[in-house]
Amino acid sequence: VTLANGNGNHVFIANLTGATPPPPPAPVPPVFLGEQRVYSGKGKHKKLVGFKYLFNGALNASSAQSRSDYRVTVKSGGKKLKVLGVKKAVYNSGNFSVTISVAGFSIGKKTNITITGLLGANGAAIPQILSKL
Repeated sequence: VTLANGNGNHVFIANLTGATPPPPPAPVPPVFLGEQRVYSGKGKHKKLVGFKYLFNGALNASSAQSRSDYRVTVKSGGKKLKVLGVKKAVYNSGNFSVTISVAGFSIGKKTNITITGLLGANGAAIPQILSKL
């Protein structure tokens, strides 16, 4: 509203009480880029010891290192699934990766790894990841 006050000056009056600012945009979670197998030893002594998961941004270190966020299953004799224990999960903030070490893993068996509960450093939830290695 513009009002003239008689001497040629204009006055603007606005009542902003009750106006609410728009909400901030929702945080965007890091994107899962892929996985790699992790081996130890060389030649005939080379063995698979774990898996590395790569992301394009920082993760919440506490959720990334929580072993309960990772479920590893292998096919054992037909259609039976065997759940393997995750010995540890180590977050590397320098390259945004998590490396998990798996107990009782044997090469050649179809392995599924389901990752749930991961959070970005900004608190945004990362959608469930299903990795078939």
